[in-house]
Amino acid sequence: MPAGNRRLAQWRVTWLIEHSTSHQLLWCIDSFVLQNPPLRQAPNRYAAA
Repeated sequence: MPAGNRRLAQWRVTWLIEHSTSHQLLWCIDSFVLQNPPLRQAPNRYAAA
Protein backbone atom coordinates (compact mmCIF):
# COMPACT_ATOMS: atom_id res chain seq x y z
CA MET A 1 0.00 0.00 0.00
CA PRO A 2 1.55 3.32 -1.00
CA ALA A 3 2.29 5.74 1.81
CA GLY A 4 0.07 8.41 0.23
CA ASN A 5 -3.02 6.21 0.34
CA ARG A 6 -2.27 5.22 3.90
CA ARG A 7 -1.99 8.84 4.96
CA LEU A 8 -5.26 9.64 3.19
CA ALA A 9 -7.01 6.75 4.95
CA GLN A 10 -5.75 7.97 8.34
CA TRP A 11 -6.95 11.50 7.59
CA ARG A 12 -10.30 10.17 6.50
CA VAL A 13 -10.80 8.18 9.71
CA THR A 14 -9.71 11.16 11.82
CA TRP A 15 -12.11 13.46 9.96
CA LEU A 16 -14.97 11.00 10.41
CA ILE A 17 -14.33 10.72 14.14
CA GLU A 18 -14.09 14.50 14.62
CA HIS A 19 -17.12 15.16 12.45
CA SER A 20 -19.28 12.57 14.18
CA THR A 21 -18.35 13.67 17.69
CA SER A 22 -18.85 17.37 16.96
CA HIS A 23 -22.37 16.81 15.65
CA GLN A 24 -23.35 13.91 17.87
CA LEU A 25 -25.14 16.10 20.42
CA LEU A 26 -27.12 17.94 17.75
CA TRP A 27 -28.02 14.63 16.12
CA CYS A 28 -29.26 13.23 19.43
CA ILE A 29 -31.35 16.34 20.10
CA ASP A 30 -32.81 16.26 16.58
CA SER A 31 -33.71 12.59 16.78
CA PHE A 32 -35.24 13.03 20.24
CA VAL A 33 -37.38 15.96 19.08
CA LEU A 34 -38.48 14.09 15.96
CA GLN A 35 -39.45 11.00 17.93
CA ASN A 36 -41.16 13.00 20.70
CA PRO A 37 -42.92 16.05 19.25
CA PRO A 38 -44.24 18.59 21.73
CA LEU A 39 -47.64 17.73 23.14
CA ARG A 40 -50.42 19.59 21.38
CA GLN A 41 -52.68 19.75 24.41
CA ALA A 42 -51.97 20.63 27.99
CA PRO A 43 -51.69 17.75 30.45
CA ASN A 44 -54.77 16.97 32.47
CA ARG A 45 -54.45 19.23 35.51
CA TYR A 46 -57.55 17.84 37.18
CA ALA A 47 -56.49 14.21 37.35
CA ALA A 48 -57.98 12.21 40.20
CA ALA A 49 -55.63 12.33 43.17
